[in-house]
Amino acid sequence: MSWRGRPLTSHEVVVKTIAATRTSGGLRVEAALDPGDYPTGVAISTERLDALPLERHAVHGSWNYTLHPQPASCCTEAVHVGAPGSPAQRRQAMLQQLADLRLTGMTSTQLERLVATLAPAQAARAQQRHSQQRGGPRQSGTRSGVFHQKISNHERVLLAVLYQRRLCTMDVLADLLDVSRSSIGNTIREIRPLLEQAGHTSTPAPTRSRSAAELLAPVTLPTTPNDTHIPTS
Repeated sequence: MSWRGRPLTSHEVVVKTIAATRTSGGLRVEAALDPGDYPTGVAISTERLDALPLERHAVHGSWNYTLHPQPASCCTEAVHVGAPGSPAQRRQAMLQQLADLRLTGMTSTQLERLVATLAPAQAARAQQRHSQQRGGPRQSGTRSGVFHQKISNHERVLLAVLYQRRLCTMDVLADLLDVSRSSIGNTIREIRPLLEQAGHTSTPAPTRSRSAAELLAPVTLPTTPNDTHIPTS
């Protein structure tokens, strides 16, 4: 039903109803049906969103903004969130370190292939979760107000692989990304069965790190030829 009580019986009716919108201030709306296929439950990372050249308006900037085709000098702080030294940039650098094959046991190509394999199942689970939570209480967005609590699909797989290898505790991963431990736990519980369904197993690490410095220590060492042939299953 539309707000006028008209049954929305077809796409044509929906498009025409939207296009018929008029206001006393002169607003006119153009609407057309887009037949493209857009999977649900797929989210982009906070870093990619922060990197967009957005110019937020003075009134309700989170709702009203201009998206420029190229970064513009007039853009507000939202454009500069991804600048060197910013929280988003530091988090991205941390994720690159965590994705090192000396930690994951996988080359970047193997990791990307695994992410692509799990993506459909992740999207289906995300859609189910959103449907169940719709209308529920708003979840807290950050820990210490630094990063959004949202973790991208790629990051979820990466964190699950690291934990599957028994490299460190959930607390270490939470501290590295500055998210809550429960957020890491939810990620592990979500991705672990998907890894099992995909038949992916990782060779356990010889030692379990108890701190971020201990976990990242191997990444600071120079890469050797043998590092490119770490078995993943």
